[in-house]
Amino acid sequence: LWASEEERQSSGPSKELRANIISKAIFTWIAPLLHIGFRRPIQHTDLADVNPKDEAALMSSKLKEIWVKEQERSDKKIKRALWRLIRRDFIISGLFKVGNDIFIFVGPLVLNGIISFLETDQPFWVGILWAVGLFVGSMIQSLCANQYFFRGFRIGMNLRTSLIAIIYEKSFRLSNKARQSSTTGEIVNLQSIDSQKIADLFPFIHLVWSAPLQITIAIVWLVIILGPSALAGLAVMVLLIPLNVVVARTQGGFQKKIMRIKDSRAKLMNELLNGIRVIKYFVWERSMSEKIFDIRKTEVHSMRVAAYLRATTIFLWTATPLLVAVATFATYTLTGHPLTPSVAFTSLALFNILRVPLNMLPQVISSVVEARVAIKRIQTFLVNDELDPNAVEHSSRSSKQDGKSTAPYVIEMNKGTFTWAPDSPGQSLSVSSEQSNKKQEKKDKKKEEKEK
Repeated sequence: LWASEEERQSSGPSKELRANIISKAIFTWIAPLLHIGFRRPIQHTDLADVNPKDEAALMSSKLKEIWVKEQERSDKKIKRALWRLIRRDFIISGLFKVGNDIFIFVGPLVLNGIISFLETDQPFWVGILWAVGLFVGSMIQSLCANQYFFRGFRIGMNLRTSLIAIIYEKSFRLSNKARQSSTTGEIVNLQSIDSQKIADLFPFIHLVWSAPLQITIAIVWLVIILGPSALAGLAVMVLLIPLNVVVARTQGGFQKKIMRIKDSRAKLMNELLNGIRVIKYFVWERSMSEKIFDIRKTEVHSMRVAAYLRATTIFLWTATPLLVAVATFATYTLTGHPLTPSVAFTSLALFNILRVPLNMLPQVISSVVEARVAIKRIQTFLVNDELDPNAVEHSSRSSKQDGKSTAPYVIEMNKGTFTWAPDSPGQSLSVSSEQSNKKQEKKDKKKEEKEK
C-alpha cells in the first residue's frame, strides 16, 4: 500500500504459471531467481508477481463469503470456515504425505535385500535391481516430501493473509460495547501473533496422524525382525508418553497466560501513547515506565517457563530413539540371539525412521496447542457485536426544484432510541416522530414570522 512505484514493479507474471508438470515437480521454475540471488542481492524488480490464486484479495474475499454463510448457523465456528477454504489443498497435501510415508520404508527394505545379496551367492542382476530400487524409491519419496511441504507452507500463507483481512475489517464494525473488550493492542496481536501461530501449524499438521502411523509400522517391522525384544523399546516409548502429555498441557496453560499478558501490555502502551501529553505535563514518565516494566517482567518470566517446558519436551523426544535402540539391542543380545549385519543395519535404519516422527511429534503437539488457543481468540473477536448498518439511511439531496432542495430536513429522526449499548443500564434518550414533527412545525412558524 505504501510502496513506491519502483518497489511495485516486478519481473512479470509468476513463473509458476508457465511451468510444465516436470518443472513444478522439481521446482526448476524458481531456478532463475536463485541464479540471480547467487550473483547479487535480490531486488524488488527481480521478484515476479504472486500467483493469482494466492493473492490476498482473492483469498480474503473467499473467506469473507464463507464466514458470512457460517454466521447464519447457530453454532458458527471460524475453524469450520477455514476448513472449507483450504480443504482441497489440504487433502492434496495429505495424499503427498501418504506417498512420502509409503516410500520412506523402501530404504530399510532395499537395504535388507542388499545385505542379503552380499551375504549369499545371488545373481549379479539381483544386486543391480536392489540398487535401482533404492534410487527410485528415494527419488519418489523426496518428490512427495517436497510437494507436501510446498503446499503446506502455501496453505499457511493463505490462511494468515485471509485472517488478517477479516480481522482488520471486523475492527471497523465493532459496536461500542465490543470495543471495551477488544482493545487496539489485542486486535494487533490477533493479526500479527495469533494468525502466525495458525500459519506455522499447517506445514506440519499431517504429522498428527502420520507420526503415529510411521511409529506403528516401524515397531511392527522391528517385532518381525527382532522378535519380542522389540517390545522393550516399545515399553520405553510408552513410559515416556504420560510425561510428555503433562508437559504439553502445562505448556498450553502458559501459552494462554502469555497471550493475556501480551494483550494487557499492548493495551497499556496504546493508552500511554494516546495520553502522552498528559503524562509529560504531570511528569508521570517514571511511574508509567515502571508499570510497563512490571508487566514486561511477568511476560518474560512466563515466556522463560514456557521455553523450559518446550526444551524439556524436545529433549525427551530426542533421547527417546536412542533409549529405544539401546533397550531393544540389549534385550536382543541378552536373550542369546546373534546380532547379524542384516538384522543390525535394518534395525538401525528403522530406528532412524523413528527419529523423525518422535522428534517432530512434540513440536507438532505444541503447535496444535498454540493454534487452538489462537483460533479461540479469533473466534471470540469475530463473533463480537457489530454496528447496525441499517440504523442510518443515507439519502441524496442533489435533486432541486425552483432552486430549493426537495429534502424536507437535513437530519430526520423517527422514533429513535439512543443508548451507549443495547443492554446498558440507565435512562436512554428517545425521540418520537410526533415530537420531531412538532419541533419542526415550531421552527417553520418562526421562520415564516421572520420573513413577514
